[in-house]
Amino acid sequence: INSINDIKIALSRIHEKKGHLSKISLRDFRRDISIIEEEFAEASVSEDIFEIEERIREIRKRLDGFGPINLTALDEYEGQRKRLEFLEGQKKDLLKSISDINEAIAKIDRTSREKFKDAIDQINKSLSDVFSKIFDGGRAWLSLSDENSILESGVRFNIQIPGKRISSLSLLSGGEKALCAISLIFAIFFIKPTPFCILDEVDAPLDEANTIKFNLLLKEVSSNSQVILVTHNQRVMEAADCLYGVTMEERGISKMVSVELN
Repeated sequence: INSINDIKIALSRIHEKKGHLSKISLRDFRRDISIIEEEFAEASVSEDIFEIEERIREIRKRLDGFGPINLTALDEYEGQRKRLEFLEGQKKDLLKSISDINEAIAKIDRTSREKFKDAIDQINKSLSDVFSKIFDGGRAWLSLSDENSILESGVRFNIQIPGKRISSLSLLSGGEKALCAISLIFAIFFIKPTPFCILDEVDAPLDEANTIKFNLLLKEVSSNSQVILVTHNQRVMEAADCLYGVTMEERGISKMVSVELN
């Protein structure tokens, strides 16, 4: 009986010591003692104790290299995973928005090119009629400086007055420049009339013959728009329906005068 009790006491001490060693194993090696037992059981009996100690030191060094255990690592991982999913969703939406914007820009560019080219064609057709009326012949047209890049291209105003070579505005006289500019303005007005047309002494450089042609154009424009013209030319005033002037009957006192010619 005493032997059985001694054995039980010895087993109890062994289990207690094993538990203590298990705690040391978890603390120093981060491994359960049962796994270490299995490894030592599989190890060669002839393995030198110094080699075993060297392995222990290497394992301990590797474990120490991991640093302290972060008990909140799983929660942090879950938070970062959700953050990554959110950012990937934002990236996907952003890329889709960029694609939609690029498609819209391409559509706007395509439509702008078509409308701009159509506008140039319409203006040229109207300009041909107006120019020939003013100069009794000749021709004028707009052309692009770069046909391959319509939206970035400049616009040239080409002119050929009857009996002269094709030239630019800078080579014309003052009256010819004024007539060319008037023809271009009115050509645009005939395509897209506006409620008002305001002109400030555009007729100043014109001689009497050209003033008569200018009055005929004013009549055509006034059929669709209300023309307001600042002028000192009596011939142009004759084409107006109503005149407004400023006079000074008394020195230093201005007075507004209006006349209904109709």
